[in-house]
Amino acid sequence: MLGVPPEIASGSASQTPPATAPEPPAPAPQPAAPAPEPAAPAPEPTVRLALDSGDAYVLAEPMIFGRNPDETGTFGAAQRVAVSDDTRSVSKTHFAIRLSASGIEVEDLGSTNGTFILRAGVETQVPSGAALIAAPGDVVRFGDRTMTIGTV
Repeated sequence: MLGVPPEIASGSASQTPPATAPEPPAPAPQPAAPAPEPAAPAPEPTVRLALDSGDAYVLAEPMIFGRNPDETGTFGAAQRVAVSDDTRSVSKTHFAIRLSASGIEVEDLGSTNGTFILRAGVETQVPSGAALIAAPGDVVRFGDRTMTIGTV
């Protein structure tokens, strides 16, 4: 082969691949967008307690109801609410009510005539020393008195 160098003619020369254009550099990473602020939790509805006498209370802290209620160890510094009762069907320290992670807890505090929750026409006795969960719309009966649980 004329004019062809012998190493190419014999096929012994290494062939260099054709040059390619360099790849463009990767774009610089963009700073991450700031995470959105978490939404504020929806406010809990305010629980309103309405006695049959027309007196009303907002349940913001534990409350103890009775003719002349004493504080109990279970509820610590609860608000005491004296309920007038000419028939003496309400015990001196009758029941407690408080907000908890489970809902609205009603606890009978060893009353003589019991504490009951009336829901949808069904009355359930609150066992002495135990709490049952009440809901807005329920009526608590204690002695000859009643209290309706509502929201504001």
